[in-house]
Amino acid sequence: MKRPFGTLLAWLAQRLRGRSATDAAGAARLVDLAADFRAALAAPGGQAGVMPGEVGRIFFETLPNTARRPLIVTSSSVDQPRSALTFAQLAVLLGDESLGLSFNWIGATAAESRAALKAANVGVFDVKSEQERAQRLACGWVYLAAGDAVGFLLEAMALGLPCIALDTPATRHVVRHGETGFLCRNSTEVRQAIAELVDSAELRERLGTAARLDVRQRFGAGRARESVRSACALPTA
Repeated sequence: MKRPFGTLLAWLAQRLRGRSATDAAGAARLVDLAADFRAALAAPGGQAGVMPGEVGRIFFETLPNTARRPLIVTSSSVDQPRSALTFAQLAVLLGDESLGLSFNWIGATAAESRAALKAANVGVFDVKSEQERAQRLACGWVYLAAGDAVGFLLEAMALGLPCIALDTPATRHVVRHGETGFLCRNSTEVRQAIAELVDSAELRERLGTAARLDVRQRFGAGRARESVRSACALPTA
């Protein structure tokens, strides 16, 4: 009988604990995802606090094309070296064959970021349009926001993907924890959220459906401006 994904994660963690002190230090660096996320936001070009705009219609219209094996996806429109490194590190940490996970980076990358992602066996797709991005994202089981760019997070939610994001003021405006996605404070919570979502098709369906409906109501055509005004307590006239 195939072991639940959560059990496999525990098994992998036990393997990491059994390594030498040098390997354990390396493993600790790999799992410090929250620190890498925050560093990426603080770097030049970071997108902390960027308010979302209207989500393109294509993301509501694209049908799911779910991959056969568990696929974790993320997306970007510009090269984000720290975010790419974070995503690559997670792919390495969870890259054991027994887990059966695969990872795709969907968006622009520079040579250095692409090399890091490829070395971690992450699929890299430098898409040129919203339609291409939607089609690639539609194959995912889980969307992991490797930063605070809430626009891309909203696109994934509009597609009906269950999403995981770092818990920040910007993402709290977009995701209701446990209802339309998961907000994580540290790497342990990220791994736990991935395990729960990969384990449970019912949970993926519930969160994805709720996220899609919520984004359509709040950030669909004509809705984005109202949502931003409400979040910022701006006057309506």
